[in-house]
Amino acid sequence: MLVGFVTNTEKNDTHSLEVQMARKFEDKGNRVILNWTPDDEVPDILVVLGGDGTILRTARRVAHLQVPLLTVNLGKVGFLTEVEVHEFDACLEKLARGDYKYEERTMLDLKVRQEEVVFHECRALNEVLVHRHSGLGMISLEVGLGEDLWLRYAGDGLICATPTGSSGHSLSAGGPMVMPDVDCMVLTPVCPHLLTLKPLVINGSREVLIRLKDYQEEALLVIDGQTRVVIGPKDVVEIRLSNSKLRFIKLKERSPFVTLSKKT
Repeated sequence: MLVGFVTNTEKNDTHSLEVQMARKFEDKGNRVILNWTPDDEVPDILVVLGGDGTILRTARRVAHLQVPLLTVNLGKVGFLTEVEVHEFDACLEKLARGDYKYEERTMLDLKVRQEEVVFHECRALNEVLVHRHSGLGMISLEVGLGEDLWLRYAGDGLICATPTGSSGHSLSAGGPMVMPDVDCMVLTPVCPHLLTLKPLVINGSREVLIRLKDYQEEALLVIDGQTRVVIGPKDVVEIRLSNSKLRFIKLKERSPFVTLSKKT
């Protein structure tokens, strides 16, 4: 088996920990690639050492490869992580026995276009946020859900979340928590101007279109809290569920609700 390692190099002592874990895989007859990149050979398992931020960055790079991730928590919270460092040896034995399963997580495909020209394209595991770019005023958004159905939102912004992302920013903004295996997207207003604007759960077969209603405005598009793109009045944001799903290695039987209660 070929095992790749992706590590958050900004954290102290991660390199030595990566080397120690790699040697344990090698002792069981596996090949290892340290500091794996998409230019390397596609591994059978990708071990991600870090917190949720490291997992989100990795997810956007590897989902299309269908490589299962074994996530080891080096962060403060680790909602998305499966293993704590002190559990690694026991989990390695489970891997060797084949005592694990895969869990697939839905991702979003995102395109931003001006007329027919696409100038930004990426994926998201958690959410896409459209937020006011500057100043203290609101932004006004029009959201298309197909079949000439357009909704209007005014406030600080709007979150389009996956079921995985429903337990993050969307939940904090008043959205529902959705089980990871549900095929849907969640639209959650951020500080809406009208209190009647409530979160909306959308069938995963639909495409979401977002554009600015006020032609004098700009907005900030934030993908998974990490990538930022400024959009203008002539731009349209297209969001749909991706055909590529991220695969996690699951070594424990636990509900996402239990994870949420333990991590908060």
